[in-house]
Formats: sequence, structure tokens, C-alpha cells
Amino acid sequence: MIKELYQENVKEVSINLSQTRVESVRKKSITKSCCRIYKDGVLGIAGALGEPTKALWKAAESNLALGLPYPFAPETNLCRSRDLRKSTLDAGSYVAFAEQFAENLRREYPQLMFSNKMYMQETAYRLTNDAGLNYESLDNTFGFGFMIKAADSSSIMDTEIVLFVRTLNMESLMSDICASMDAFLNPVPLPAGDKLPIVITSDSPLLVGKLEEALNGEMVGRGTSLLGSRMGRKVFHDSVTVYQDRSEEMEGIPFFDLEGNTYEGDRCPLIRNGVVLRPYTDKKTAADFHMELTGAAGGGYDAVPTLTAPALILAPGQKTLKELLGGRPALQIEIASGGDYTDEGLFASPVQMSYLTDGVRPIGKLPEFSVSGNLFDMLGGDFIGVSSDTPLSGRHAAVINMKIN
Repeated sequence: MIKELYQENVKEVSINLSQTRVESVRKKSITKSCCRIYKDGVLGIAGALGEPTKALWKAAESNLALGLPYPFAPETNLCRSRDLRKSTLDAGSYVAFAEQFAENLRREYPQLMFSNKMYMQETAYRLTNDAGLNYESLDNTFGFGFMIKAADSSSIMDTEIVLFVRTLNMESLMSDICASMDAFLNPVPLPAGDKLPIVITSDSPLLVGKLEEALNGEMVGRGTSLLGSRMGRKVFHDSVTVYQDRSEEMEGIPFFDLEGNTYEGDRCPLIRNGVVLRPYTDKKTAADFHMELTGAAGGGYDAVPTLTAPALILAPGQKTLKELLGGRPALQIEIASGGDYTDEGLFASPVQMSYLTDGVRPIGKLPEFSVSGNLFDMLGGDFIGVSSDTPLSGRHAAVINMKIN
């Protein structure tokens, strides 16, 4: 019998902005604990808020009687701690920062109203057992998710800003936001052409949304995946490499999955240089379909680990966004809601908000349009590359030629 403890702890200061003023402040600290008992191929599990108690461990042991099959051995004799925290800001200082930040926005953009949330969040994930496993993953991030509306607009929201950082710098933050807002206030026409380069983040759902489904190990194993018959084959552009990512680039994500699986460098390549290598799997999927284990177990903290779509990201290349564009203007997509992929990989979506960009800064606000293409072209002949720099709110930029309607 092996006893294992999984814990999540989240400490957060959340600030709500309304009409570019701090409206409310909320603080929380939540610990979630899950006790697991492994015995004779059966798993007993019990979870609760707070630290584990004797009663919780007893409940997990009692739940062995339910006969929940779990014939996979837990990880043993492994120890690692990763600490990505870079800020020691306390709650009071963060609120003072938010007040000054809101004041700066009001001064710079009196014609705009910024609403919604900004937060400071510290996360701690731990997985330990009495067979020598001791994992700890710590992080601290600042998130900004603003809905922005022109004061004379009848819309609920005209644009948005989503940004994550590990250190707060007022000058840098204002510079990023001012670049976008100056472009927002400068309407420009859509460039001529039926096919134009679009710019999105390297983890955008426009790109990885279909890959989350197509690289699902269970779907590949059952023969229902778009890429299932293409495993081991070169399918995409030479510069397309897709990682299952638990590296430090991903804020608030532990280096281990819910089963304690890890991989070297905290990244597992699923596609490399256009070749589809493997689907993502948890222990059950890997065993059922005789696949390589990649460590994609997730689910509720108090649930049996199950296959869950991991964070997927396209690996950056050697060129900056400006170099990738080579002097051409591009369409930097900010909001594209309502689109989807077909089973065959065809994609179309309206674009509600975008900027014209030269690869250095957004130039102006574009009118609404729609984009279309298919997965094999978007990651094939129409794929231009992923930037080495991080010009999109700290994210690498992917550039693709797409049909513009």
C-alpha cells in the first residue's frame, strides 16, 4: 500500500476595475488536498478543502472498497522543486500599484473605459508519497484581463487586453498598453488582397485548437483523429514544432501532471520539423493503445487522473516578427470569436478586432473581416514561422498566410 498526497494552494489578490477606477479588492487563499491510497491495482481517493486530516486519509482508505481499478504504479524515488517566483510584492503594495495604474490610464485615455480584472496570484502544487516522491512547483504571476470600451460606444466591449507577467514594471506595462490603444484609436483600411499574413500568439486556439483534438491519444487510438493515420509521417512545414509545454513560459502550470509524470526540459515534442511524432497520453491511454507516455493526466484535484488536453505551443524560430514579415504589413488578430474547425480540418472565423502591424508595433485598427483556411495549409505551405521575440503581450508570434473575406 502506498499513500500519496496531492495539493493545490492558490493565494490571490484580485482587483476589479470599473470605468478605469478600482472598484473592489478581493483576497483569497485556498488549499485543496487529495489523499490517494494505492493497493493491489485499486485506488482509494478522497479530497477536501484545507490540509489533509486523519479522517480524510481514513476516507481514502475506506474508498478502496469501491474497487476503483487503477493498475498503474505511482511515481517513486523522485525529488524536485521548481520555484519561478520573481516578485515579493505584498497585497497592500499591489493595490497601491493598481490605483496608480488606473490613474495613468485615465490620464492617457480619458475617452476609453477599462473594466474587468487584474490580479496577483501565487500558486503551489505539491505531490508527495511514502515511496520517495517529492514534487513541488511554485509560481507567482500578475494577470490583466481588461475589457475596453470607447466612452461614446454603444457596445458592451470594443476591444480587450490580456497580459501575464511575473514582474511588475509600470513603464513597461504602460508602453505595451499605449501601443495597442494608440492603434485602436487610429482606424485604417484593410489592405488589398485575398490572402494576407495574419499574426497570432503561438498558443492561439486558432492554431492549436484542432491539434488538441487531433493529437488526443484516445482519439488516435480509436481511429477517430485527423492525424491518426499520419503518425510518424511528415505532414507540416519544416519549421513546425509543437510541444506539450510545462516549461517556465507557461504561467501557473506545474512541471508534473496529476499522475506525477514529467519530461526532460518540461517540454514534450508531439510534432517536430513537420513530422507528427506522437499523441499526448496519460498512463491509461498509453497502456490501452501501446503508446508512449507523455504525461497529460489532469482533471479535478479530488478526481481520478484522466487524459486532459495539455498546454500546446508552437516552438519559436530564429527570426523576429519584423524579420518574418520582411517589410509586409500583417493583420494582428486580437479577438476572433465564433469560428471553428470541421472534422476535415477546414477552418473559418469572423475577426471582431485586429490591428495592422509592421512587426514592431500595431499601427491602426482594422475593420471587421473573416479568415479561412485549413489546418494542413495553415501549418504547411501557408506557414511563415514563429517569432524568436515575444511581441504579443509576452507571447511568441505565429505568422500564417490566410484567406481574407
